Amino acid sequence: MIKRLCMCAFVSAIGTVLAAPIYKTEDEFGNPVFSDKAAAEAEEVEVQEPVTFDSSKYTRQYEKASRYMQDDKEGEASKNYKYQMLAITSPENGAAIRNNAGILELQFKIEPGIQPGHSIALMMDGKKHSKVSGSGSVSMQNIDRGTHQFYLNVTGTKDKKILQAGPSISITLQRYSVKH
Repeated sequence: MIKRLCMCAFVSAIGTVLAAPIYKTEDEFGNPVFSDKAAAEAEEVEVQEPVTFDSSKYTRQYEKASRYMQDDKEGEASKNYKYQMLAITSPENGAAIRNNAGILELQFKIEPGIQPGHSIALMMDGKKHSKVSGSGSVSMQNIDRGTHQFYLNVTGTKDKKILQAGPSISITLQRYSVKH
């Protein structure tokens, strides 16, 4: 409840900021200067609406899969195996990363190594982004600006059944966008 109230206050504050006009001028060296006060030679800048992402659908899917995996009592040893560490370690949960090219590098740790019969994927916003082969990092290119959810997902290589999912983290990519 408190989290929702804080989010509503944040969205309200952003809406107030976006409603105020922004003006662009240049200083004596030709560098752009932005202000909320109009000067004689200033031009008004059109600010786009922020891109938002509702992660609740994917959070529910993740929680449902986690409950399903905990309740799964099938007998195979590889299906009952649980990784001690299956997490994205960097950047930290809630981080805001500024990269105008949309490049995001995630570091992750898997302990012990991948077990026979298992496949591990990096998931982004509920969809498979890439297959990983052990602890390391993934450089992601041209990621849309906004907030994204990431986690590691273990499946059986034969039946593709979800065996284990790591904790989900949220990362916001800040990226300059020009409206055409």
